[in-house]
Amino acid sequence: MSDINFLSEKYKFWKFFREISEIPRGSGNCERISGYIAEFAGTRDLRYRKDESGNVIIFKPASPDCKTDKKVMLQGHLDMVTVKTDDCKKDFLNEGLDLTVEEGYVKAKGTSLGADNGIGVAYILEVLDDETLTHPGIEAVFTTDEETGMLGADALDTGDLESSFLLNIDSEEEGVFTAGCAGNTFCLINFKPECEKTKANSYKISFNDLTGGHSGVEIGKHRGNAYRLLGRLISQMREVLKDISFVSIDGGGKDNAIAVSCEAVVCTDASEEDFKKAFVSESEKIKEAYALSDPHMRIEYAATDPGNEPLCFTQKDNEKMMSLLTEIPDGVVRMFGENAELVETSLNLGIVEADKDGVKMHICLRSNVEVQREYLKKLLEKQITRLGAQVTFGPETQIWSFRKESVLRDTITDVYARVSGSKATVNVMHAGVECGFFTNKMPGLDAVSFGPEIRDIHTYHERLNIRSAEMYREIIIKTLERLCT
Repeated sequence: MSDINFLSEKYKFWKFFREISEIPRGSGNCERISGYIAEFAGTRDLRYRKDESGNVIIFKPASPDCKTDKKVMLQGHLDMVTVKTDDCKKDFLNEGLDLTVEEGYVKAKGTSLGADNGIGVAYILEVLDDETLTHPGIEAVFTTDEETGMLGADALDTGDLESSFLLNIDSEEEGVFTAGCAGNTFCLINFKPECEKTKANSYKISFNDLTGGHSGVEIGKHRGNAYRLLGRLISQMREVLKDISFVSIDGGGKDNAIAVSCEAVVCTDASEEDFKKAFVSESEKIKEAYALSDPHMRIEYAATDPGNEPLCFTQKDNEKMMSLLTEIPDGVVRMFGENAELVETSLNLGIVEADKDGVKMHICLRSNVEVQREYLKKLLEKQITRLGAQVTFGPETQIWSFRKESVLRDTITDVYARVSGSKATVNVMHAGVECGFFTNKMPGLDAVSFGPEIRDIHTYHERLNIRSAEMYREIIIKTLERLCT
């Protein structure tokens, strides 16, 4: 294991990636990284603008040897999903990441890496910094708060942008070039429960170390969701113990990430012996069912202070809570076609916060088909309202429709084949990328999303393949050269 500094001596983008990683840039905390990008442009005498959302656009004229007047947008987002291990003390609001190199990958100690989308930003900065490259006119667009609804891209004024092509460097699978994406709708469920004091025994139940992952990219892998499995466990235990009521639920997850952990305090009149017997039996069934997708899952319980009289949900509202956890559709809702591998429509319960003061549940709804998204929203609204809770929808991201003919897609996939020696794959992904906003705001824009291999994004296992990252640098440079002819 070593630090990343020695890589910076090889290619300039590694230097920029290291500098980006030293700046706190979780979603909603982009002021400093936006300032860094603006300062980068100013010190190189590049024209730029920075808007109220923190988005930064840098303009670089075409190289003297470029033979086209068509411009290219290079685009990435500045924010990252901040996830850490239970024992990590990192303060994401004020501290950067601790990068390491291990077995051919760049990682961060105890946290997510932010290669989504720090590596894309680093590539763009190298292109802007290097005066020896052959390239068309560049419009480099750095957006904020992509991970929380693509808020920066949504707010961005594209009125002064003239690009014909968009290279969005925000994908994570080597050899795969994305030419369409799903749109997201963020849903909030809430209700105010009635609670009552109890002298019953109370226990804290915790789920930890699930595999998790991106709620679009990995949703089709059917990994366990900690909140949903909590509901399943309690539901199965109630068949034995009859009375189990919630006191609280928490987990601190992200609405666009499959929940890797959560904890709940519950109360029951059952003895600890009976509780333990039911808990062990039912938790083992769950671990067995998810042995392949979540091999490291831990499900544990501990008795809470016997002198405390918690406020537990009344029977009526406990039933409501159980229904919300277990009966709302979860995971894959519909695939593209009978035998297709691509997910078309899905739901992910990313955050649950529940106690005597209120219940809030955050769901990310995704679909590649607009009519399917609208239909599922109506179904959710009917079901949740019937259960006596309320649901609000928004914000939403744009669906990016597949383009049958694409000069950019043909060019970059040919470059990839020549550089890698392998054939490229073109797909439509079940996750949101900012291309949807730009292609809707700029009709006719020819777009592709791509990037080097990044594994386990949005988790503290996230890692960036060094070989792949360096190869994609060459692909970007050669693609820009080809677009100059």
